[in-house]
Amino acid sequence: MVTIQIPARDALTAAPLAVRQLSDRAIATSGMSERSWNVAGQPVSHILDPRTASPCVHVPSASVLAADAETADVLATICSVLKPAGSVRLIESIPGAACCLITEGGTVLCSAGWLPQESADQTTAEKPPVGSESTAAKSPFELTVDFEIAKAAGGGRYRRPCVAVWVEDSDGFPVKTLSLFLMVENRGPRWHRDLRRWYSSDQGGLLVDDAKLIGTISKPTRNPGVYKVAWDGRDGKGDLLQKGKYTLNIEAAREHGSYQ
Repeated sequence: MVTIQIPARDALTAAPLAVRQLSDRAIATSGMSERSWNVAGQPVSHILDPRTASPCVHVPSASVLAADAETADVLATICSVLKPAGSVRLIESIPGAACCLITEGGTVLCSAGWLPQESADQTTAEKPPVGSESTAAKSPFELTVDFEIAKAAGGGRYRRPCVAVWVEDSDGFPVKTLSLFLMVENRGPRWHRDLRRWYSSDQGGLLVDDAKLIGTISKPTRNPGVYKVAWDGRDGKGDLLQKGKYTLNIEAAREHGSYQ
């Protein structure tokens, strides 16, 4: 199962634009989310138009379905460079391919074949801008937290930190882990316990819910930069929590480095 994020709402765990369940195809997304930022706090595209050498900003998100990951990846980058209408024509000329584009203005543009129920003779579906009443359901509660992984001072090799973001109730019980930057293969698991508070809370939650959070929500450790995490007031099962006092925790530990 793969989720497609909205660039304007690219916080981790934010409600996605679409969810696709794949078994015999691949999907790739190219865009400006979680990339470099300028001094004004605006995302900067890492993709350059080879015809002009200018950054491509007219399609902040291009997702492509294809027969294999390599093809999907190449096509997603191409769709970030071409104009949206040209991208749709290209994708519809390739058997088995489909795309979903989000333009700079927030319009969602999908080729025929993107949705399972679409037939080959359907025309391109154009939807209202993302964030309008017709496309985005309002959440009863929304919290967005920005945090930064700073660059290490003094130079030398930098080992990216493990970072956990989670919510506890007034009794200290973990109601939901929002984000976890942690390698789960090779030497990664040996550092799980270095996130001491999160690990202790997770073990308590495991006894109650029998859910292995590391295997369900983890992401690789990240490079220095600014990241966003969103919470909609629901627990790990998706149920809206009762009104009360909750604590947001952010914990970081770095191999041969600091702990906060």
